[in-house]
Amino acid sequence: MTQTTKTAVGAVATLVILLGAAWVFKPSLFQRSGAADNQSAAVVALLSAPEGSFDFGTISMTAGKVTHKYALKNSGSSPVNVTKLFTSCMCTQASIATQNDRRGPFGMQGHGGSIPKINLEIKPGETAEVEAVYDPAAHGPAGVGKVRRVVYVETDSSETPEIQLSFEANVTP
Repeated sequence: MTQTTKTAVGAVATLVILLGAAWVFKPSLFQRSGAADNQSAAVVALLSAPEGSFDFGTISMTAGKVTHKYALKNSGSSPVNVTKLFTSCMCTQASIATQNDRRGPFGMQGHGGSIPKINLEIKPGETAEVEAVYDPAAHGPAGVGKVRRVVYVETDSSETPEIQLSFEANVTP
């Protein structure tokens, strides 16, 4: 290898290393500072459920379906979009409603087709209600005893990408 070739290879290697380092560290190298950045950092989409779990106690399989409603609140400073709502078991269905819109019912993901994206917006300070409907007779005689089911609420919020709302029951014949 000639000296000119060695120099060219060294220059290309150095350039590749520098470009790679710039790419890896680009967020910190190109980050702006100022009031606009501080304001955008303060914008938060935060969805919460004051009551994340519920106990139906003892319920009879023959008495029919039971229902519980969970409140969701956007306590952040920007809207939150609920992108999906689904349940952990096909014996449970869930719906979600805001003051102006209602979506559902939705069931278990993977059963009866895919769960559609719903994109239901909850504005800052606004509340929504998730209604869970459980059918204790869905599993037949094998479904007696203690059960725990979950309703999954997926959002576009990086702070709260998923909320799990659960319930328990002791199912008797």
